[in-house]
Amino acid sequence: GCAELMLASKVATLVAATPSSTARGIETNRLTFPYPPEVVWVVIVEVVERHDRKIVDRNADSRSLRVSYPFSWLKNNWGGTLTITCAASEFGTTVTIMGDGRDAVVRVRAIGDEVLDDVGSALRRQPRTL
Repeated sequence: GCAELMLASKVATLVAATPSSTARGIETNRLTFPYPPEVVWVVIVEVVERHDRKIVDRNADSRSLRVSYPFSWLKNNWGGTLTITCAASEFGTTVTIMGDGRDAVVRVRAIGDEVLDDVGSALRRQPRTL
């Protein structure tokens, strides 16, 4: 009856929200660092796995990473994945972060800001080569 219909509706909603069924991500962060892409890429790989974030896929050729972040009652996150890419730009390297659509943009942006702050801090400890 109604209970089965509601359950089927909830399951369909959960399936629709999973990363594998998301057609494309939602850009939440973009920042350019005055360093070459190969330097920024190495730093991202070194610093991104904090606060229970884990690299789940990496492609050095395209300088892109998929990083999972955990469910959190405190931060009101469902948990999901970020796609982080580095691309050469006129002023260095542009890092773009996209969420998978599982959490509100504002929540994913906060995680992205944390990642970008960590990358910026690590880069400031290195000599500039541009």
